[in-house]
Amino acid sequence: MPESYLVIGGSGFLGSHIVDGLLNRGESSVAVFDIVQRVFDDRITFFNGDICNEKQLSDAISRCQASVIIHTATPSPEAPKEILERVNVQGTQTIIAACIANSVPKLVFTSSAGVVFNRNNIVDADERLPFPQSEEAYNKTKQMAEDIVLAANGKDGLATCALRPAGIFGPRDRLMMPSAAQVVTRGQWKIQIGKNDNIFDWTYVDNVVVAHLLACDKLSITEVPIANEDLGVALPQITLTTGFRRIPTSAAKPLGPSPHPDAEELAEQEAYRDPSTQQLRPVLRTKFDALSPTSLAIDYDEGKLPLTVAGNAFFITGGEPVYQWDFFRAIWTALGADINMKKMWHIPKSLGGILASFAETYGWLTGKGTNFTPYRVHYLTAQRWHNIEKSRRVLGYEPVVGVEEGIKRTVAWWLADQAEGVVSEKK
Repeated sequence: MPESYLVIGGSGFLGSHIVDGLLNRGESSVAVFDIVQRVFDDRITFFNGDICNEKQLSDAISRCQASVIIHTATPSPEAPKEILERVNVQGTQTIIAACIANSVPKLVFTSSAGVVFNRNNIVDADERLPFPQSEEAYNKTKQMAEDIVLAANGKDGLATCALRPAGIFGPRDRLMMPSAAQVVTRGQWKIQIGKNDNIFDWTYVDNVVVAHLLACDKLSITEVPIANEDLGVALPQITLTTGFRRIPTSAAKPLGPSPHPDAEELAEQEAYRDPSTQQLRPVLRTKFDALSPTSLAIDYDEGKLPLTVAGNAFFITGGEPVYQWDFFRAIWTALGADINMKKMWHIPKSLGGILASFAETYGWLTGKGTNFTPYRVHYLTAQRWHNIEKSRRVLGYEPVVGVEEGIKRTVAWWLADQAEGVVSEKK
C-alpha cells in the first residue's frame, strides 16, 4: 500500500526540498503542514496551522491519512529563546501526541549536528558522543526535541528516528547566502579569524533529502537489524569532490629489496587511478570503534538496537569535510570576489573572541544587536566534522552531490534569484 506523507515545515528551506524529492520519485500523496504557504504545486495538499495546536495537527493528519510524518519545522537559530522553546520543544511534544492519537506508524525528525556542539572541537564524532550542556538556545532545544522523539519510539506502534545534518547549504537558503553576498559587496573577504586549520562539514541539501527519504523507507517498528557480518567489509571512498584516491597498502608499494611480483601492474593502476582496483578489505575494528562488537554489546545491554533505523540518531554530512575559510572563499569567488590572499587580514582566534565580546556588549547596550559574537568566533574556528559510517551502513546513505558541485549550484541559484528580483522590482 502506498505511503501518505505529511511534511511539517514543508514551506521551509529543507522541507521544500524534501517535498520536491518525494514528488520527483513519484509519490502520489504528499501534504505540507506549515504556518505559511510558500510551496505551490497542484500535487500537494497544504494545511495551514500551528504545530503547537494538536487539534490543527490531528485534523491535517486525519484528512491526508498520513502514514509517514517528516518533522522539519524549526525557527532560525537566531530566534528568541522563547520561540525556540515553543517550536522545537512544545511543538515536537504536540507532534508526538498527534501521531499517537492518529496511529501514525512513522515519524522522521530533522535534528541537527549542533546538538553535540558547545564551542568544543568535534573530530570524527560518532553518535555515541553525549550531549554537552549547551549555552545556545537553538542547540539546547534541538537536544530536548531529539530526546522527546527517540523516547517515543515504540509507543503505540510509532517508530521514530532523528537525522542530524551538518552545515546544510543549497538553493533557497536565506541564511548563509545573503551573508555571503554581503561579504562580497562590502569587501569583507579580506578578514580571516583563526589560522584556517579547522575542518568543517558542509552538506549540500540534496544529500540531506536522500537521507530523509531513506529513513522514511526503512523506518519500521518491526525492522530487522542489519547483520553483524555486513560490518566486516570496508565502505568505498566518497569521491564526489576529490575523486578516487588509491589507499596505500603493502601490496601497493612496489619499491624495496624484494619488489612485489605485480609491481609493474600496480604502478600502472596507480598511474591511471582506476577506482575498480580499490580493494574493500576487512575492517579492523578496535573496542573504541562505534560498531565494534564491544561497543555494540554495550548498546544491546542497555536495551538499544544500534543497527536499526528506529530509535536511533544519525549524523548526515557530505562525507568531505573542508577547511572552513576555504569553503567561504570558494563561495565568495563564485559570487565575483577577486580574492588576493596577500591582502588578507589574519586575526588570531583569541583577539577575535575579545573583539566579538566588545561587539556583543555594544549591541546589547544600544539594542542594535550583532552577529559578531564570541559564539560565532568559536563556530568559525572550531573543528566540526562527523563520522557517518552508521548512516551509511544502517540507512544505506551515500551523498549524491559533492561540496564543489553544491557550491556551483547554490551560487547559480542565488544569482538567478537576485536577477529575477531586480526584474520584478523594475516592473
